[in-house]
Amino acid sequence: MTRVHMEEEGRAEQICLPPQPSPYPWLLYFNDSEEGENKNQTFRSILDPTRTYSTSIPELMGAAVKVWTIQHGWCLLENLVISYSITDHHRNLFLWSPSNFKKIELPHLKLSNNITIGYCIFSSSPTATDQVCSIFLFAINTTIIFYCQLGDEQWTEVDCHDDLLVDPALKNGTSFTNPVHCNGSLYATLWGTTNTVLVEIQKHELRCLQIKSTGVSLPKCLTSFPEYGLHQITHWFGSNHQLFRIIILLNLDKVIRVVVHKYDFSLRMWEKVESIKDKVFFISVSDPKSNYVGSSSHFVCQAINSETEGGRIYFALKDNNFVYIYNIEDNSLMISPNFSNLPKSRSCWLWYMPEPTCVRSTDILKKEVISEYGGAIHLRETEDRATHFDSSTLPLDLVEAIVKCLNVHFDSYTLPLDVVKAIAKGLNVFDYLHLRAINRHFRREAPPLVEIEWRSRFDDLSTIPLFVLSYKDNVFTFVHPKQGLKYKYTINFPPQPQVNTDDEIICYSKDGWLLLALRHSSFFFNPFTKQVIPLAHGSNATVFTHCVGFSHPPTSSKCATVECMGILSFLTFLGGERIPSIYEGDDFDKFPLYDRSPVFFNGSFYYLSVEGKLGVIQVRQHAGNGIGLIWKELEEPQAPLTNYFNSFLVECDGNLLSVFEVEGQFQNWVHVFKLNEPTMTWIKVESLENHMLFVCSSASFSTAATIPGMENKIYFPRLYGQNIVFYSLETNNYHTFENEVLNFNHVREQLNSSWIQPRCH
Repeated sequence: MTRVHMEEEGRAEQICLPPQPSPYPWLLYFNDSEEGENKNQTFRSILDPTRTYSTSIPELMGAAVKVWTIQHGWCLLENLVISYSITDHHRNLFLWSPSNFKKIELPHLKLSNNITIGYCIFSSSPTATDQVCSIFLFAINTTIIFYCQLGDEQWTEVDCHDDLLVDPALKNGTSFTNPVHCNGSLYATLWGTTNTVLVEIQKHELRCLQIKSTGVSLPKCLTSFPEYGLHQITHWFGSNHQLFRIIILLNLDKVIRVVVHKYDFSLRMWEKVESIKDKVFFISVSDPKSNYVGSSSHFVCQAINSETEGGRIYFALKDNNFVYIYNIEDNSLMISPNFSNLPKSRSCWLWYMPEPTCVRSTDILKKEVISEYGGAIHLRETEDRATHFDSSTLPLDLVEAIVKCLNVHFDSYTLPLDVVKAIAKGLNVFDYLHLRAINRHFRREAPPLVEIEWRSRFDDLSTIPLFVLSYKDNVFTFVHPKQGLKYKYTINFPPQPQVNTDDEIICYSKDGWLLLALRHSSFFFNPFTKQVIPLAHGSNATVFTHCVGFSHPPTSSKCATVECMGILSFLTFLGGERIPSIYEGDDFDKFPLYDRSPVFFNGSFYYLSVEGKLGVIQVRQHAGNGIGLIWKELEEPQAPLTNYFNSFLVECDGNLLSVFEVEGQFQNWVHVFKLNEPTMTWIKVESLENHMLFVCSSASFSTAATIPGMENKIYFPRLYGQNIVFYSLETNNYHTFENEVLNFNHVREQLNSSWIQPRCH
């Protein structure tokens, strides 16, 4: 711990600050008193969550101070006492460095009553020797920009509205958002145009600032619906000659998707980032009601250890005592160890990176970090490279026959019965199901599954559900719940014309079929037969919601798909039109939905609300053969638990089960209840007996165990090392088939994944 002395009103005080320079930013919490004042500050390290630095920095304390932003190790602060004493709505702003307590006064900023600052950005560090620091302030919902270069006597206010009219691509712009300094220039996104435009902001001798369209089309982004609980966090990062955009989609407080794009200025093109080992990203999202102008702080840093830290996004959300860690390469989400002794009242949490005093090599910095933290920087296990399973070696003539079978459309092509049987015996079950799906001849002549002595680790795939995940375009990976990633199988999703594969989402899984949502269309896809069936035209809402389900396989005339977005729901019959729902209930605002798929049970779709209440969507026949969709919240049963962080509905052996994961317990983490329909009450379930439950946001179902040792367990969409995580109702604890899960900070949840039941129909 470093102790720095500062003279304050003639009195020497010792201020405790974390050691510096640090390779990664500290998470700085502002601790509020009951009067709403900044009482003190707490620094937390992601390298070692047990290390805490609490201090009271006078410049950051009290209701008279407002933090506008923290960048390049400097704070942009406002002295509210002086600001309020000045007429004409002037703001008294200054720069201040927590590292060395230097202070730089800025000109008073005059703001009109209707002007609110939303974004602040520095062009460089105030102490940079190769350029003069400029500060840009962007007003909310207007095209007004304020800027000041260090040494200026006043702020320059520029309204870019008239300048935007000159360029047809910019003339409808209404406001600037997400400014970023990259490649020696300042960029921002311009809202209000037909497509969100990336603009370059340059200083101009005559017009002060000049706004130019870059001519760069932004990659299509996700869509958020705050009124339905869907929120989108967007941040831009500049690093050398690359511009990064990170989008995080939240359903209430749960992360459901992360998308990363980068723009290469030399190649002048965008691409989706699937692997980037040399960088680490940091994002914080603060309470908008806090004493803080911006809504977040963010940094991009060079990875010290590329294998265990590179390609990660660390982001802190409101009210969480941990940090989310997203791995770009495998599309997985982890949480850091919990931060203990955090203040109950905290209005602001920002990443703070001390300004380095000198530039050092990565190797030297890595040694210093390991020395400082005793090697505690490894937040996740190093994984061995997983092996892909290949079919057994076959004679050349059979290999040629297999290639023909799997890649040629068979209308009349047939093979001798002995060749068909020989091929079938040499294939793993995935390719065998593909073979049987070619035509009736193969289905009739190929031996039944039970007659084939499988020679792969996937020999029970016909009876055991699989974990399917997608983290690279058009590629699906299937994982056996007992074998884990050591033996996995991958297939490609058949390409569709005019489809942006960046937007692919696994929405739901049932009876061997996946419902995939793309930006402009949705498809049913059976990976075991490679059959694709489009959903009805005009039914595109699945790209915006994760509360989706269908009643029967899409090959059935009874197949109906339901989509829920907050309180809105739609029903689509295959090949038909979308039917809006009719709500029955007193207050539908009290039934918010997490990103949880429904369960089709006894002819209706059932949901669990955030509070654990049961809701149902029923299809009813009306006069004139009309069809209506009735959505209502059931008065009973009452929620069986209140303190939980995850919930699922599952149909099991003719019963409706609810599964809750609770907080704050080292055993009995998971509770299972069965619905007693006559009394409409939940009954505690102590054992699943010979059944297994497979739960995730996109599909939850049950099946009887066919492999000894897999029964009476609940399987989650999580990995610990290379193994699937399950909960045993016998031991009341989490396990893998190799060891017990003791450190949940190494458990990673796979986004865009599901459980699927193998079916060849």
